[in-house]
Amino acid sequence: MPTVLHVEDQKSDRLLIALAFKRNELPVNLHGAEDGEKALEYLQGIGIYANRDEHPFPDLVLLDLKLPRKSGPEVLAWIRSQPELNLLPVIILSSSDQKVDREQAREAGATCYFCKPVALAPLKEMIKEIYSKWLA
Repeated sequence: MPTVLHVEDQKSDRLLIALAFKRNELPVNLHGAEDGEKALEYLQGIGIYANRDEHPFPDLVLLDLKLPRKSGPEVLAWIRSQPELNLLPVIILSSSDQKVDREQAREAGATCYFCKPVALAPLKEMIKEIYSKWLA
């Protein structure tokens, strides 16, 4: 079963993503980090994330852009600076559809960029697409 790290500071968005995976009946081991610092700790397997049996290394990262402590672009830049993580898919999920945000994410090495839908039906379709392209 693939492991997904969802980095999102809004609890409601974390719950909606989890619900979309569940409603689509997509088998994933979904883990969360509510800020950029925690995401980096998870990826490095340090602190509360040191036990890789409980916190396995992700097969995919779903990353919000606007995060406390370290921003999404900072997290993405760190990931892409690690040679062993070059192939890790990092999908940006943002409420922003601004061109500057999309360009910044692309330049930082995002695998793909999606605007978060506000309704569950399109969110389910987006999650199904992400799963089929990067996890199936």
